[in-house]
Amino acid sequence: MGKTRLRKKSNRNKLMTAADKQFFRAIRARDQVCQRCGSSSALAPSHVLCKGKYPNLRYDLLNAKLLCFGCHIPWWHANPMEAAEWFIQKFPARWAYLENAKTRECWKTSDLPDIIAELKQKADELEMEAPHV
Repeated sequence: MGKTRLRKKSNRNKLMTAADKQFFRAIRARDQVCQRCGSSSALAPSHVLCKGKYPNLRYDLLNAKLLCFGCHIPWWHANPMEAAEWFIQKFPARWAYLENAKTRECWKTSDLPDIIAELKQKADELEMEAPHV
């Protein structure tokens, strides 16, 4: 048996992980509770438009909402038509923005340090504004 080598994380992956962390901080600070049911437990950020199909919107805060586990996996992913209708009704201005943003140019790896800095600044601002329970 040979030794198992651990693969080093690429610089791009490290930057994306750092950007994801700041993105998730900002969404949690902005929304605070599940945007569908109001729960405050088992919360996770969820993209409105899939980050795989629309990588240009991966770090766009208007392309995310906070959902609890029960509303995220069993509802949002299992019922995409119903979920889309709910989002469009609850957030019509955001939906209109996302419809136009779909074709926006995608970020480059060289943009990630600036994206991280912007997301960190926004997360810091949102955390300062958030009411503390």
